[in-house]
Amino acid sequence: MKLPIGRLLAVLVFGAVCSGASLSTGAARLEPPSMAVVISHDTDPYVAALDGFRDSLTRQGLPPEIKTYQLGGDLAGAYPILDEIVQQEPDLILTLGSLATRWVLDQKLESPIISGLILDSSVLEGRENSTGVVLEIPIEVQIHWISQVLPEQKTIGVLYNPRQNSERVRAAAVAAARLGMRLVAKEVTEPRELPAALSALSRRVDVLWGIPDSVVLTRETTRSVLLFSFRNRIPFVGLSTAWVEAGALYSLERNYEDLGAQCAEKAVEVLRGKPVLSIPISTPRTVSLALNTRTIDHMKIDVPVSIVRGAETLVE
Repeated sequence: MKLPIGRLLAVLVFGAVCSGASLSTGAARLEPPSMAVVISHDTDPYVAALDGFRDSLTRQGLPPEIKTYQLGGDLAGAYPILDEIVQQEPDLILTLGSLATRWVLDQKLESPIISGLILDSSVLEGRENSTGVVLEIPIEVQIHWISQVLPEQKTIGVLYNPRQNSERVRAAAVAAARLGMRLVAKEVTEPRELPAALSALSRRVDVLWGIPDSVVLTRETTRSVLLFSFRNRIPFVGLSTAWVEAGALYSLERNYEDLGAQCAEKAVEVLRGKPVLSIPISTPRTVSLALNTRTIDHMKIDVPVSIVRGAETLVE
């Protein structure tokens, strides 16, 4: 079941997610635009986002003329792509993924740029001709879902690298307090500090919340975090379905096709003459829930029946 979060953001006083513009009956029709699409990887999320982008434009009467360029995960063949884009002179460039976005932005091209499937807005900072849709689900929404999935758990633990996540943790503490919960945060500046940090949280928290962090949550630390969760019966909120399949209690997933549609709505605004700089960066407006019922049983957690029934992915 897809779970809309736009209304929730308003309730939480976070700010409305930009829904973009559509071509109404009275709006002037635009010619089919010429677009270059640069994609970081040829995997399912990228394919779904591009399909959503193309389908949304077509539904709005703007079937685009798209030239697609695959980077394949590296920049080895990128510069011939640059030559083609310069010759094409597209009306708009869509980038999907952080690698593609950073590379295209660094080329100082004149075409407006819409970016999707990027981790956060930092890659777009200071770029006057670009906007986009980031992957990160708003902190308020993430904390809200902890309160919904685990209504009895009131103390949230989080491990974080302060160089990367201080702002995120501060925002989470405020969001938790608004919901009558408490955040206990423990700094981890290098991987060898992780065991002691986990031990320090073992008797202080009811749930461990995972956030993107290049020190705390890596391939090398996955086993340690999940073993801690199981041995202490402290549910772990993972970053993706892969974490749920490995034993995390749940994760919130994005609808990649809809992320592509959000990019398309921004593209329409640009093509109708709106300055790119005036179009705000957006976050995902829908999420779905992946839930591990084996973890529920093992930890004897009371998860509301409505949450279990509403989960789009159940790992049993």
